[in-house]
Amino acid sequence: MSWDELVAAALIGTDRRPVAAAAPPGSPDTLEASLAERGAEDRVLAAAAGRSAGR
Repeated sequence: MSWDELVAAALIGTDRRPVAAAAPPGSPDTLEASLAERGAEDRVLAAAAGRSAGR
């Protein structure tokens, strides 16, 4: 999921724009499984944090 897609999901809402449990490139293998276990709002925040740390 790109940064633009994360921003759109945050602005529109996760009910109207679902967020996939996809980890950013170069992330640990366990991150994607961890994201899949979270709720939609937590996935947005965790994915944004992962993208920010990777920048």
